[in-house]
Amino acid sequence: MQLPYDEGHTRRRIYLVRHGHAMGEGEKAARYTTDVTLTAHGIMQAEATRDFLRTVPFDEAWSSDITRAQQTAGIILQAHALELQTSAAYREIAVDLSTALQRGDDENARFRAFAYDLWGAGEPGARIFGTGESYREYCDRVFQAMEALALNASGNVVLLAAHGGFNRAALCWATGSTSLAAFGAFEQDHCGVSIVDADVDLSTRRIVRRHVRLANYTAWDPEKRNLRLTDTEIMAEKVSSLIAKMQAGQGSSA
Repeated sequence: MQLPYDEGHTRRRIYLVRHGHAMGEGEKAARYTTDVTLTAHGIMQAEATRDFLRTVPFDEAWSSDITRAQQTAGIILQAHALELQTSAAYREIAVDLSTALQRGDDENARFRAFAYDLWGAGEPGARIFGTGESYREYCDRVFQAMEALALNASGNVVLLAAHGGFNRAALCWATGSTSLAAFGAFEQDHCGVSIVDADVDLSTRRIVRRHVRLANYTAWDPEKRNLRLTDTEIMAEKVSSLIAKMQAGQGSSA
């Protein structure tokens, strides 16, 4: 889209979508892996998102090279005649929950810190869940990836299916929040859709303005009646349940 009051500038729109619900088995549920696939619920979420975005005139479509993101994008693209492109640049922030949850002696304190860790992303030296990737280094890479996508897109409307951490960082980029203080505030539900516009000066290849048009809309639950817990609260519950099952299994085999 050419801007009406800014000659030589174009507005590019990026639809950010988090992947649908996915679940690993056993220890895979506590580690960041590439082969975790969508559950039946995740497929339903992606199908609802497909229907919501059916009439959007996408010029190109991207996802991370991780299975659950590719699956989500593939379902959305059932309504579009586009080839999906993938890149490792759109991967999730790296974390091993099983290692993170070994910190400290008080289990309740560990889970509480884990559930609300994202709100400390802007603190100096912060690493996700204490033992994972540096928030600062990860977000710097996401900022670069978003900048490159906005500048190099072949058209003006782009689909990008990625991950909760990536989309949080992308929204920080869109608002200019380089301190990362807002990282935790940008909740990302499964198949949440966010829309970011970037105004590009074509002569200098520079982004001059960014706009957030939509944040974390869930077509499968628009009123968010069933979405009261944050993503990391849900993750803490999942990992707590996994640990309890593993401990029970160890006890029965002893």
